Amino acid sequence: MPVEPVIYTAAGKVVEGIKTGAWDIGFFAIDPVRAADTDFSAAYLVIEGAYLVPQDSTIRRNEDVDRAGVRVVVGRGSAYDLYLSRELKQARLLRAPTSQAVPT
Repeated sequence: MPVEPVIYTAAGKVVEGIKTGAWDIGFFAIDPVRAADTDFSAAYLVIEGAYLVPQDSTIRRNEDVDRAGVRVVVGRGSAYDLYLSRELKQARLLRAPTSQAVPT
């Protein structure tokens, strides 16, 4: 069976592809927002996410992140965006156009 890769520049755009029939199978983080329109197989991989902070940051634990004045940048529509949008209540979520555009 031939395989034809379909390339996207941002995670959020990939999800739109299932609605338009642009592809048959994709590899995604399981998320309740995405599950509203799609079905997922059982998980085949677990990926750990971590915060990247400057060496002199006062943020040392995950619990230190969700507080007023903290800014967290993510790629718009990425699995991290979906997760942190649900979890962060006080920190400010900033969205870069793509995950690749997030400054490091």
